[in-house]
Order: sequence, then structure tokens, then C-alpha cells
Amino acid sequence: MLKSEIRRENGLSTIYVDGQPVWPMTFCSRHNDDPLYTQHLQQAGIKIWWPFCDTDWQRPGAFDALKAKCDLILEGDPTAYIMVRVSLNPPAQWLKDNPDEIITFENGAHHFFKPSDKRFPGYSAVRQEYNGIGDYSMASDKWIADACKALDVFIDKIEASSFGHRVMGYFLNAGGTEEWYYGKMQDRSKHCMGFEPTFKRAFTRFLKDKYCGDVEKLRAAWKDPEATFENPPIPSCKERYLSRSMTEYEVERMQHTADFGSFLDPDKSQKIADFYEAWNAGTGYSLLAVARFIKDKTHRKALVGAFYGCQGCVLYQDFGTSKASMALASPDVDFLSAPTNYEDRVLGGGAGFTNPIDSMHLRGKSWINEDDNGTCLQDRGRWVRCLQTRNVAEDIEIMKRDFARNLCEDAYGWWFENSGKDSWWDHPDFFPVMARMQEIMKEYYLRGRSKNSQIACLYDEESIWYTDNETCKDAFQFNKIFELPRIGAPADHYFLEDVLLQEFPADNYKVYVIFNAAYVNDAKRDAIAAKLKRNGNAVIWVYAAGFMRPGRSPQISMAHASELTGITLDAKKITHDLTWLLTSDRHAYTRGLSKNYLWGLYRRPFLNAVAHSYEFGACPPLHPSLGRPLFFAKDKAAKVLGRFTAVNKPALVVKDMGSWTSIFVGSKAIASDLIRNVARAHGVHVYNDANDVFYANNDFVAIHPAEEGPRTIRLPKRARKVTEVFDKTLVAEDADKFTVDLPFGTTKLYRTEI
Repeated sequence: MLKSEIRRENGLSTIYVDGQPVWPMTFCSRHNDDPLYTQHLQQAGIKIWWPFCDTDWQRPGAFDALKAKCDLILEGDPTAYIMVRVSLNPPAQWLKDNPDEIITFENGAHHFFKPSDKRFPGYSAVRQEYNGIGDYSMASDKWIADACKALDVFIDKIEASSFGHRVMGYFLNAGGTEEWYYGKMQDRSKHCMGFEPTFKRAFTRFLKDKYCGDVEKLRAAWKDPEATFENPPIPSCKERYLSRSMTEYEVERMQHTADFGSFLDPDKSQKIADFYEAWNAGTGYSLLAVARFIKDKTHRKALVGAFYGCQGCVLYQDFGTSKASMALASPDVDFLSAPTNYEDRVLGGGAGFTNPIDSMHLRGKSWINEDDNGTCLQDRGRWVRCLQTRNVAEDIEIMKRDFARNLCEDAYGWWFENSGKDSWWDHPDFFPVMARMQEIMKEYYLRGRSKNSQIACLYDEESIWYTDNETCKDAFQFNKIFELPRIGAPADHYFLEDVLLQEFPADNYKVYVIFNAAYVNDAKRDAIAAKLKRNGNAVIWVYAAGFMRPGRSPQISMAHASELTGITLDAKKITHDLTWLLTSDRHAYTRGLSKNYLWGLYRRPFLNAVAHSYEFGACPPLHPSLGRPLFFAKDKAAKVLGRFTAVNKPALVVKDMGSWTSIFVGSKAIASDLIRNVARAHGVHVYNDANDVFYANNDFVAIHPAEEGPRTIRLPKRARKVTEVFDKTLVAEDADKFTVDLPFGTTKLYRTEI
């Protein structure tokens, strides 16, 4: 097989195959069986293919089906690269033979298969043939051992085959929709998973790892003198406050009360937090075991990756896929993937990544995005609802937008044809656009890439185990989808844990936006103080900032939040929407913002592909987020710029800390307008003043306008010339800004040559 690897160049990850760099875009289809269509894609420059397959263990004859797909690809292009997208699912008989390895609910049931239930019939989230049997636990050592045995034989067949010499790696699929998550099988307010013996063993393993095998540390953390590593208690449904939604797409505000509003108190409920983390680690253990097997089997020649660590379109605690840190720390996982966020894919929308992809670059790994938006050629079913394109011309603008995002934010990607019957890109107008994209990427990858972001957005994985799903989605997912692509200046995205790394490029940034960082340990606090709180930087704290501090007594205290932010903060134990009004529009941070507008809301329609309550053509708004509790400032030395409508408490405050500025935003939603003003005030170059989807790096500027009209783009340096790369129009010469008139829904990608 080919020798594939990831090299880190200028801080960015590049895939090399046999010593040569390869670039996006790539292609994945569920069928790949039309020779003429395949030929057209190859003529458009598609070099890397992701053929689907099962193992022969799961589906006899699977290798022969894979061989037919790969032979077809290589017949059209003998130099094509193959990334084998292989399912690790076991056969249905294996589930029947291994009941201890199947997901078990609190009542002993393995499934809730009831086709008469129109909304939640209890179908298997993994395979139809599992209906009425149940789904396997992704913490099962036996499943992984048997899957590796099957892979051992399967890889031998591949390497001896007619296409084995063109294989560059393996993409591992498992769980719900192949994405390593536990599925949408039950009403989580009534039924809960995790009672199977195989997970209990994984829970024991996790606890021994976390507490270094010291049972006294476990007992101290759990406040339970009888606690042991063996057979740890599984939380009941009533104890699982953090994850109540039935599906990852529901946006209804679920009523509940945890220890501290939306949060667990580690002094009271550490065992619940440990359960949630272990539930996600159980999946991680399995992924890492298979990745290590393939690396060893192929003598570390193959790239290995998976859908894992997704931080969007998930139930953060319940789906079992949120512990990205395990994959990021593993030498055996080269890349992670996920589909584009399902919200905001429409014309004028952002369609952002689900994960902090700069964390991947920092660790020498790649993010390979699944661009499965589809086109108007697909079946007009549920998948088209989030896109709503009417013709091929609109599809091309969406393709250009997603391509520009991958280019400027520096991600690999594949066009995903998520259908077994129709061909989404089989139209003569698509192929020249794809060909031009390949030319642009090739030139960029061979010339050398670099980013120029001066804003860093930080997301905390550790806080997920203490924060309810609703708050995670609000503060993490929805800001990333609806607001951050519209700042008008590029931003990089990291996990908060990255500040602990020596390689973290703190000197690159002037503004930091910290989301969902409720639970912050001393090491991260020290790193934040040393790397972020300096050089005149602005640090924006969104909603619940550091009020939990492990190792202190008590672990929940607003004094912990005040110490971290430098602003005296307090909390009121009420449930209320988090809207607020400006009290001043003359400050540099609020200039141009309306005092008559309710801030703290998500301002854009919530368009989603598969929400149960969604009707085609409707544009429901995202419900206002709720504060449980309400966090507010009470610092006389801080300047109040906004107050909550609920109790007139300070919601937006600013405090000069000498060498840095602290900004507290008490809502979960933070507007792109506010970030833009803060960025500009702290010396960040702002290209565009409108709330358009906007991407940029050192070589390119991309805009996808929210409405038609003129736009003036200001460049950080005077450019010798500016060219629109798709129509090759010269836009400006010897200029540090240019003005263009843009129709709604178009995408323009400009090359700036200095």
C-alpha cells in the first residue's frame, strides 16, 4: 500500500502520500457505480476517493463489492488514491450471541422497537437488521476484538488485491449513522442507557485511570467512603439532569433542575460527572484500539481517522462522542471528521465546522470535513430541507462557499453523496467548478499556506461533564454556527486545554472569546493568566466563566469566577431568558449597536435537515436561551454597558486590568457585531463591517453576503492586485481596499497578491 502521513508545515497539517502533498477536495458516494459519472469527476480533478464498505464479517461478499468500486475508480484513473471507509458493525447474529455486549436500559430492555410509535419507533440507530435486537455497546472489548479479527483478514485481502497498491488509509465507521455515537432510540427523560456489563467494565477502567488506581481518591471525590472501582453505580434517569432531549436536533427548552441550575455541583455529584465522561471515554477506548491495530497491521503506512469528537449536532453527554481529547492525544489517529453543522446551510448561511479545527493543526492532525449539503438534483426529502436550493446555479454558490471555508480555515473535505440512488453532482455545470477548485487548492498547497487570524475562540471539553446539553449547544454550537462566521475578520478555534501546550501560538491573537468554561482547574487558570492576560489583549467570557474550581472547598463559588475573570461576579438562582439591553452606545465596544434591540438572542432562523417538528418552507427562530442560574456582574470598578431585561443586573461589563481587558457577557449568545467592535478596538484587522459570512487568510478573502448591495473590503496590506478566482476577474490593483456590488446568495473568493 501507499505510505501516507501528516506533516505540520507553518503550523498547518498537510497530508502526504508517498512523499508528495495531496489536497482537497475529495469525493465520497454510497454507490460509486456509474462509470461515466466517475469519469466526469476524475476529469474534474478528484484524486482521493472514499468508497463505502462492510467487512465480510458483517456482510458476506463485502470485499467483492469494495473491489468492484475500487476497480471502477482505478480504471478511470490508475493513479487515484483510495481511502477505505470501512464499517466495524457486527452481524446481527453476533448481537444475539453476545447479549452482555448490547446496550441495556434501566429496565433491562435492549431496545424499544415499536413501529407503531410514529415519532420514536425505537428503530436501531445503526442498522435495520438490528431492529428488535438492540445496538452493540461501543465500549465493548469483545466487539473491538472481533472487529479487529475481521479487519485482519479484510486488510490482507485488500493488500493482495488489484487496488491495494493505491490504498492510502482507513476511515473507521461505527455506531449511529457511522459516526461513533449512541442513537436516538428512546425518550431520554424516561429511559437511559449504560446498564450493560460491558460498559460497567469500561467505567471501572476509566475510574482507575482518572484516580490513578487510588480508591481513597475516588472516595474523596465522590464523598462516599464505601465507593469502589468495581461495579460502579450507574446513574438513574432522574439523576441524569444534563441530557434530557430526545434528539440532537430539538431546540425546545427542557425544564429541569440540576444541583446549580444547569450545572452539576462536583461536591455533590462528581459520580454523575464521572459517569458522563466515562460514557464518552468508553467509545474513545474502542476507537483508539482499532486505530492502533490498523497502524500496527500496516506498519504505520496507513492514515487512520474517524467521525469522533463532534461538538455540534450531538447530545454532548449522551451520545458518547464528545471526548475528542482522547483522539487528539493518540499517535494512532491521524484525522477526525464530521458533517458540516446541519443548521444554517442555506444561501446566506455559514455552514460551519462542528469542531475546533485549529486544535487538530496544533497536534499535527487533520480535520477532514464531510460536505454533505447535497444539491437540487437529490431526492426532495428531508436532507434538502436545510439547503432549499432551487437550481444548479444556487448549488454552485453553496459549493463555492463551503470550498472557500475549507480553503481559508484550512481543512480537507469531501463532497458526500449521501444517497444510494441519485447522483447529486452529476450535472455538466458542476464539473468545471470542481476542476477550478482543484486548481486553486493545488496552487495554494504547493505555494505554501498560512493563516492570519488575530481572534481565538476557546471551548472547554472538561466543562461538558458538568453542564447541561442545552447550555453546551447554546454557548458552544450555536455561537459557532450563527455568529462567529459573521465577525468580518477570521477567527481560529481551539479547545481550552490547548493553552496548556507549549506550542499554543498565543502571540498570534489579540482577542480571546472563551465559551462554556464553567469548570476550570488551576493549571488552565495559570496558563490563561500567563498567555492570554497580557499585551493589551481582550478576553471575552461568555455566560458561566470559571465558577467551578476543582480541588477547592467549596468547588462552586462565584469567588472562583471573579478570580478568573478579574470582574466581581454573582449568580441569581432563577430561570429566565438571557436578553439584555445596551445602556451605552458610545463605548468603542458598543458604537453602532442599537439600544432598542434585545441582545442575547440568536437572530437568525433555525433551518435544520431532520428536526422532527420542522415543516418544509418554515423558518422557525431559535428559542431564546434560558439562564439557570443568571450570572451577572457587581463590580463597582467595571463599566456597565448592558443590563438584563430580567432583573436589571449588569449583563455586559468591561474592566481595564492594566495589561489586558476583561469583558463579561452574561448571555449565552454573543453577537458578531459586539465581537467585531471589540476586535477593532484591540487592533484586530476587520475586513468587512456587515454581518456576512466571511473567511480570510494571508492569501484569500471570501464573502457570502447576507443581503444584496455594495461591500467595501479592507485589506490588512496593500495588494498589488486582487482577483476573483472563479471568474478570474481583476477587481483591484495597488489597493488596500476595494468595493464590489454583490447579489444575495453569491460567493466571491478573492486572491490578494502582495
